[in-house]
Amino acid sequence: MKLIPLLRAAIVVVFLLTSLSSYAAVTHWRVVKGPFYLQSADNAPDTSTTNWGIYGVVETDLPGDAASVVITGGNISGSIPYGFEDGEWNLDAVYPSKAALDAVFPSDASYSIILSGGTLGSVTQDITYAADAYPNTPYLTGADYSDCLALEALEPFEINWNNAGTTTTVSLEIYTGAQLDEGDTVFEIYSNNYSSVAMPWNLFVANSNYNGFIDFANADLQSGAGGFGIDGDVSFNTSLAFHIDTVNTAVDYDDFSGGTNSSWISFLSEPGKQFTPTNDVLEFTSGTGPDGDSVAWIYDTDALSYTQDWSVAVDLANHIDPSTLTIGQELYFTLVVGSDDLSYLFLLENYMQELYSEIFLGVDTNGVEDVFNASAQISEEQLSLKVSFDADTKLLTGAYSFGGDYIVLTNFPTADWGFSDSDTFIAALSCGTDSLAISSGELYADNFRIYGETALSNDVSRIELEYLRSYEYPDSPSNEQNNWYLIDVLSSYRVDSISVLTAAGDYVVLPDGSPAADVNNLQETSFEAEEAISEPWDPANDGDWTITFGFTDGTFRSTVVPFAQTNGAAIPVINKRPFFTAPVPLHAVVTNTSSLSVTFNTADTNANYVEISEWIEEDQDTEPIRFYSDGLSDVLGVAPVFDGPLSTTSAVIPIEEGEHEWLLSHGWARSDYNDDGIGYIVVKQTESIYMITITADVDGDNMDDDWELEFFGGTNVVNGGAEDDFDGDGFSNVEEFIAGINPTNSGSVFAVEEPGPSPSGFVINWNSVEGREYAVY
Repeated sequence: MKLIPLLRAAIVVVFLLTSLSSYAAVTHWRVVKGPFYLQSADNAPDTSTTNWGIYGVVETDLPGDAASVVITGGNISGSIPYGFEDGEWNLDAVYPSKAALDAVFPSDASYSIILSGGTLGSVTQDITYAADAYPNTPYLTGADYSDCLALEALEPFEINWNNAGTTTTVSLEIYTGAQLDEGDTVFEIYSNNYSSVAMPWNLFVANSNYNGFIDFANADLQSGAGGFGIDGDVSFNTSLAFHIDTVNTAVDYDDFSGGTNSSWISFLSEPGKQFTPTNDVLEFTSGTGPDGDSVAWIYDTDALSYTQDWSVAVDLANHIDPSTLTIGQELYFTLVVGSDDLSYLFLLENYMQELYSEIFLGVDTNGVEDVFNASAQISEEQLSLKVSFDADTKLLTGAYSFGGDYIVLTNFPTADWGFSDSDTFIAALSCGTDSLAISSGELYADNFRIYGETALSNDVSRIELEYLRSYEYPDSPSNEQNNWYLIDVLSSYRVDSISVLTAAGDYVVLPDGSPAADVNNLQETSFEAEEAISEPWDPANDGDWTITFGFTDGTFRSTVVPFAQTNGAAIPVINKRPFFTAPVPLHAVVTNTSSLSVTFNTADTNANYVEISEWIEEDQDTEPIRFYSDGLSDVLGVAPVFDGPLSTTSAVIPIEEGEHEWLLSHGWARSDYNDDGIGYIVVKQTESIYMITITADVDGDNMDDDWELEFFGGTNVVNGGAEDDFDGDGFSNVEEFIAGINPTNSGSVFAVEEPGPSPSGFVINWNSVEGREYAVY
């Protein structure tokens, strides 16, 4: 893993240092030492997965200025080379612990960076590392981490982190992509003062993956005199990575990309004043006309019900400076919710006049406007307005945001509006000016969205997390085992992909699940991960897993599954390999029977269940036979809830004639419901396959052995062979077996009576026996 955040923090230094000596062939250099963390829970990084490393960079005017760059000193044996990539020389060495890093790169030591072989000749920069001065460990605070894993892309969002300390440089960067080392930068800040930042309102794209990096650094500026000729930075750095998965739960929205959708209805448009979808936003433009409602569009939707909760929101950008307005000039941009006949209107408005800009709430009843709550003066150029409805209290709520949480202005009762349960609200955008010309790009709206309480199609009913250690057939000389995760989802809409953040800090995206048979009108999808997730047999890796489902309807949903025991402890290790110890050997061929009594080796003492399932064909098995610990209850009907030892060592398996493969498993499992009400099953198990063939003819003479025992008293008696005629009636024994008659009684024969006439033709009669099928040709 690259120490990517160390690179991120270096960027700010580029601009600070290049200006000091623009003539230098080396334009930037830096050495950074410190730990790299991955956040896996709110308010804490995952210290169990820390990597320690040292990162260095040397940039020159031209690629040919050096043919090689190495670092020496400290406890380095010889030298360690820098690699050349993207026009710069990089040192990137990662170690599993601080002790391992310090063994090679101790602090309180001297080092040299040596350039050679290029147009610069041989250039050496001597540096010193002071005693350890690592800054605080960064982490997201509040509920930010949980929010990031299912972030509503169309809503304002603020990232908060812990105090970095007064002498520490802080950097935050957001990158696209699901992996830590890929993607393009979409946001970055560098400051000593920040502990939070409001994300720009149009930063994130719905249903996408991002990575965030926070760096705390204690930097020591060291002179480049006598070396590279430009000062450089030697620092102790602490870095954190976190993941962001964006969603879009809006039931209806318009981002004005490529125009507007057909749901907009223009009901007011004064001459010279208009809405125009331009540059993927909804722009307002006007000339210097008189006062009046200038332009308004209604959004035609049935989502704003009087009997269900909903919210409607829009992002606004106002680039007009109120200090440039003169007396008599004003403008407003309004989010409107009201009755269908427009006799009742609830207004949430950005209003501006000379030297003053505010957001206020108002109610318009039959043309009479009442401003009942106004905000303080604002100066931000971008904001989000949001109106929500509570169907229980019948209250409308107006709120606004500048990138962080919404600030509620007030609630307004609608009980007096006279709505019935069948009525719906309208939503509209309105904008107007008085004696003020608005040019393109100065005032516009974006991301109009409606969130509803109507049930979305991506409800998840159940998720199963299994870690499987599967062995080859018991008689396989290789005794090979395969390890993988099986993640099975039962949902009302097909799951297209899953991203997993494990308690061990592994983050992986699993696309292209395998659809299975539907279960009670729910759709089952299975995902397998072999090498992408850490080996979990060590209980130290157990804990909360965050699973994000990507549905084929383009929506996402995240939930946390405790991959642990009921008390939060690690799942016990399952070491034993399961196998049958019944007298029926592997691959045996046995006489037909309706059931088979088997025993199996005593389960691992940590196991709480044994399962036997018959494998019919790939991806399809019969209902398994399960044995759970004594007294266990089963919430979901699929796995036990409480922990406990297993005592069962035998089973009776129903079987039919033919070849059989039984999958024998034992392990630890439990089921329950998580905080989101989703049923889950967590499993660790070992398994192996047992094969057997059930036949009615052990001696291979095409006669059922039980039939031979019934009539001949054995399977190898004199005159009891297939082609013999035991009773001398002219029919061989195998022919009498096929006919189902007695081979020891010459009077027992299969005979067809002479056909007789009937009204429809003729009738054929014969003596039939149970267990045989007959055909007439």
